[in-house]
Amino acid sequence: MKQYEKILLIVCAIVIVTFTGCSDTSSEYRQGYAEGVKEARQEIANKTMTLYMSGTHPVPIPESFKDAETGLPVKFIAGCIVTDKDTGRLEGHNKIILEHIKKQ
Repeated sequence: MKQYEKILLIVCAIVIVTFTGCSDTSSEYRQGYAEGVKEARQEIANKTMTLYMSGTHPVPIPESFKDAETGLPVKFIAGCIVTDKDTGRLEGHNKIILEHIKKQ
């Protein structure tokens, strides 16, 4: 990759983060993250693990809809419009679940 391509890529990333307004330091993100972590630990204890996703999805969501890599059922927690809290919740939850899977 040429130097100007790297710079352009960095600039694009900065612009995207700036205009989406999503920040892992916002109080909403941190609140969502803590909520996601709590939900993941509860799922692990109950042996009902899922992976959280957001975005466009089939309606109704088929019960057989699973993540291709882990085989876990998918739970959509947000649609196309995702808030900082939604992002935090999704990232906190999935991080704990994926760490638990790696330990096994």
